Amino acid sequence: MDQVEREGEEKAMKDFSHYRKRDRVLIKMGFASYRDYLKSDLWQRVRREVFQRKGSYCFLCVEAPATEIHHCRYQRSDFLGKRIVGMFPLCGACHRAIEFDEFGAKLTVPEMRRAFNLARVGRGRRLERLIPQRNF
Repeated sequence: MDQVEREGEEKAMKDFSHYRKRDRVLIKMGFASYRDYLKSDLWQRVRREVFQRKGSYCFLCVEAPATEIHHCRYQRSDFLGKRIVGMFPLCGACHRAIEFDEFGAKLTVPEMRRAFNLARVGRGRRLERLIPQRNF
């Protein structure tokens, strides 16, 4: 068995319980699936609010226009828009980079959180380059 096959088997055995929990929350809210939630008027309202409060540029690369919203948590209060602290506007490239591995396989929520946090570290360096230094 080569390295790619071994990594594929490890990925298949990963714990995706966070996504199952997300789906159970959404079913209790009356949605058949996460995809149905993303098509809903409720999600459109929450999405607009995230863009209004957090801006229209990617939170991670800070240069590209944000076209998507990333959820760091899957709680009922987040889905209802009562708490948006764990939602961030991202460009498609950054969103894919933190949600999928190099082979295109979906990451687990803990893996995605690690990828997101690592990308946030680089964000500070990019902001330093974009914002001129001021002497006070």
